[in-house]
Amino acid sequence: MILIASPRDPVTVDFRKILGKPLTLKGSIMSKYVDYERAIRLMSSGMVKAGPIVTHKLPLEEWKKAFDLIRVEKTAGKVLFTPK
Repeated sequence: MILIASPRDPVTVDFRKILGKPLTLKGSIMSKYVDYERAIRLMSSGMVKAGPIVTHKLPLEEWKKAFDLIRVEKTAGKVLFTPK
């Protein structure tokens, strides 16, 4: 199971669909507050040149293209989905 972003509401899992399968579920936090502080300090000092973080802006309907840009073509850094 992969969860991208944090849901606002509790998530319900139907365990009937996963019982009897060899699955492992692990939790993780991508970053901590101290990581943000360090990143800001490194960018502010000029030691890290962040450049443009968002490399592509696409409408939400083109989500498949966004994943292709990231995984297949490897030409995207961060993709921002925009409303119509």
